[in-house]
Amino acid sequence: MSPSRQWNRRALAGAIGLAAGMVDATVTVWFPGLFSVIRFALPGALAITVFSSLDRALVAAVAAGIVMDVLQPSFGFTPIRLALVCVAVRFISQQYVTNRSLIGSVALGIVGLLIDRSILVGATWAHGFIGEAFIPEVHAPLWAEAAWVGACMAVLFLLFAAFSKRFLPFFTRRS
Repeated sequence: MSPSRQWNRRALAGAIGLAAGMVDATVTVWFPGLFSVIRFALPGALAITVFSSLDRALVAAVAAGIVMDVLQPSFGFTPIRLALVCVAVRFISQQYVTNRSLIGSVALGIVGLLIDRSILVGATWAHGFIGEAFIPEVHAPLWAEAAWVGACMAVLFLLFAAFSKRFLPFFTRRS
């Protein structure tokens, strides 16, 4: 693939990350009750990680994280957290779970959410241990967010499988 095409794809991933971060920081924080589970930065970064390359996922995750940190009163490590989640999910997808099935894609999305929550809890604990004041991030219940991320990963897998020959068995690719 030509270098200009790679940069175009990275720019597209960055634009997706910026849009997802903007929507998450400005629109979805106002949703009432369980509708607050509707977020796009984490499922978007996970989908790019699972279905594309790690470098594009990192671009999208860092772009979304920077926008979220600028527009929300959090304590400023969202780009790092999202990037760590992308790296961990990519490692798990290459070593243990295949993303060639619907269940594998959903499982990777939920594992990514659990990693994200674990990093958030650890950072909140460490930040509170230091003794500085901060505003913690507010999230919907874990089960609701897992259902949302799982649904996003399932829909994106089905869309990607419908418009790509990547998930077809080998013998049908030749014809």
